[in-house]
Amino acid sequence: MASKQGIRRAVIVEPGYVSGTDPQALVVLGGRVNAGKLVIEDDAIALQSGRKLPNMYKHSFAAEIVNTSRPVLPALLLMAREGGAGVELIGARKTVTPATYDGVFTYIGQNRLGMKMKYKASNKARTIEIELKRLFDKDTHKAILDAAQTDTIQTFGASVGTQLAEVSADPDNYTPTGYAEFNLGGTLLFDNADLKEFKLEVETAGDENIFEMLNVSYLNTKLEVTITNASREKIKSLHEFTSLTPAIDFTLKNGANKWEKHVYNQGVLSLNRVTTIGDDERTVKLVFEGQTPINMVTVVAASENLTVTHAL
Repeated sequence: MASKQGIRRAVIVEPGYVSGTDPQALVVLGGRVNAGKLVIEDDAIALQSGRKLPNMYKHSFAAEIVNTSRPVLPALLLMAREGGAGVELIGARKTVTPATYDGVFTYIGQNRLGMKMKYKASNKARTIEIELKRLFDKDTHKAILDAAQTDTIQTFGASVGTQLAEVSADPDNYTPTGYAEFNLGGTLLFDNADLKEFKLEVETAGDENIFEMLNVSYLNTKLEVTITNASREKIKSLHEFTSLTPAIDFTLKNGANKWEKHVYNQGVLSLNRVTTIGDDERTVKLVFEGQTPINMVTVVAASENLTVTHAL
């Protein structure tokens, strides 16, 4: 039978996950913006003769997903803090009955992958970029490929009631942008009708080990907010803040009466301003930037609401 394209299922869990148990954090990488691709390539040594000898083997998978609903972001932050993710990638179905697959690639336990992530929210979309990768030695690389020949997939649950479906019932769950409000120092900075555009990016940062696995130490934040109705009084008031800003509460909607709040304590972010006064534009752009130690980021999920707080 000819091999077929497709990723049947892509799942990541906390790095310490044990097969057959209920995961503490689980994210189905469904609703992908771009095509998910598992890439397995030789990390070779180049010889003077022009030949290349395989030394290590890099396994990597990257995807940008639209599923950023409440359970997803806390799960990804937990994985980032704990040093990576357990991963299972299932190739396309080969047969319906019995269930067979064109490769079940499993990276769990000692074979977990390093993880980078970038959370992105704007007035146009809300997505999360995820990059998973690791270098393996020859023996481990071979063992992973040997195990991929099986048709046994992870259940990600200790009982039938908690087991994950082969294909998620809601793989394309999308959380619309839903801007709510912006508080600076406990005060609403502007009327919602004056908002021209916004963009929030939160990205992992740290150093890599010899296996090219990222050890996340920080979260880098960049928040841009552009407002119209930039009166002379508004321009003056916005330029009275020092470069280290008061506390920031940036809130997005997660549906009716549900919200996702990003809180930055006083001094966590710096502020730069761009004021434009012209024939076709009168705006003030506020650019907030800063780096937070990953262990100084707390996540509180209450009911359908989420609060992520960054402290110095």
